[in-house]
Amino acid sequence: MGEAVLAMATADPRRDYLACEAHVPGVANLLVGLADAGPGNVRVAAGDALELLRRWVPAGTLAAVHAFFPDPWPKARHHKRRLLRPDRLAFLASRLAVGGTLHVATDWAPYAQEILAAVAAEPTLANTCDGFAPRPAHRPVTKFEERAAAAGRAALDVVAVRR
Repeated sequence: MGEAVLAMATADPRRDYLACEAHVPGVANLLVGLADAGPGNVRVAAGDALELLRRWVPAGTLAAVHAFFPDPWPKARHHKRRLLRPDRLAFLASRLAVGGTLHVATDWAPYAQEILAAVAAEPTLANTCDGFAPRPAHRPVTKFEERAAAAGRAALDVVAVRR
């Protein structure tokens, strides 16, 4: 819904942010937040993030990719829709500059394990921790994280850097 990017962009005004969201109400909420005295360092794109990256973002140019609580698509028949599958992870890594950061947070433990395994198998990425990372202080708490905590699910972070 845009709260995380607003908080991060406000806290780090010297960094530019490109927020991409397929969920139209999330885009609208972010645009309203930006209009209401939001930071000027955010650009918003509506649609598929992977398509945006394919068409408009050259390889090796991003300082970071943040994916906080992406849809886990828990049903096995829907796993093909997951953002952080191994083939897609390699593509995302290709858009990072050397030393760039991939930061993923999810409350869906099986998905978190798959992401961790995909990061370990991707030769262009190095996990910054032995396993899951402690929650970085700069990552805002999202409503999805609050809902997960209320349901007894822990948020799990994976932080990797591009080699």
